[in-house]
Amino acid sequence: MATPGPSLAAIDAIIVEFLNGEQRSALDRAVAMGEPMLRRVVDLYYGHSSWVDPPRLTGASREIADAWTHLLFRLATALPGVYLDEIDARRIRLKGGAPISEVVILGYLDDPRAVPLLARCARHRDWLIRYHAVRGLAHRDDPDSRAAVEHAANRDCDVAVRVEAVAGIARRDPARARTLYAELLYHPHLTPTLAQRVRQALNSTAQT
Repeated sequence: MATPGPSLAAIDAIIVEFLNGEQRSALDRAVAMGEPMLRRVVDLYYGHSSWVDPPRLTGASREIADAWTHLLFRLATALPGVYLDEIDARRIRLKGGAPISEVVILGYLDDPRAVPLLARCARHRDWLIRYHAVRGLAHRDDPDSRAAVEHAANRDCDVAVRVEAVAGIARRDPARARTLYAELLYHPHLTPTLAQRVRQALNSTAQT
């Protein structure tokens, strides 16, 4: 006879404890609980379920939102296959307007199924979503990731996204990255902060 899993009330109690600031001990227990915890967090995070009992959350709304994202990130990176299974039915949401937190999480998942989602987000209308999607693709070496990064490095309309893409290219081809960085120095929308980053990257790749 199979051992029954933790009750929803027990899972919810750990989540509330984490959201209310008891993050160290609650996070360890949440991660140790594994798949049941991740599935419950996904259900609550995306509004597909409700609490067993209305929780008493004591922090400011921004603090609670940040804690939710942190909890989801830790669980998703611990169980990437389960997380991707859970959001598989929500891909239309990613296609229509992915929150940045989702894109960041996808970028850290060691699972090839994250690649097509990130590649789609790399062509999103919001430059910040493209930026984080490219960052997530830049450390991967599969053909689809490399193609998406190359496209962003050469054709993205936002210079910050292009700089991030070239940083990914620099991992595998420093000489080509130096050429692209040198071209970016003449980009009309290059800000002083990005210009400094490009110059530092040029110096770094010149020593490779």
